[in-house]
Amino acid sequence: MRTLLVIDDEPNIVFSFKSTLTSPQLKVISASTAREGLKLVQSARPDVVMLDVRLPDLS
Repeated sequence: MRTLLVIDDEPNIVFSFKSTLTSPQLKVISASTAREGLKLVQSARPDVVMLDVRLPDLS
């Protein structure tokens, strides 16, 4: 199964990605901060990352 990591501090954006793209072939995980996203990149090893340009803790 492929994994998509969405890093965004807007809950409605994360919800849209998860509800639209989650399928038996694609797992969608999320982080609301850049630091949390960096940890998930290392631990979950996602295939694709959708990254917000402006986050509260890092750009």
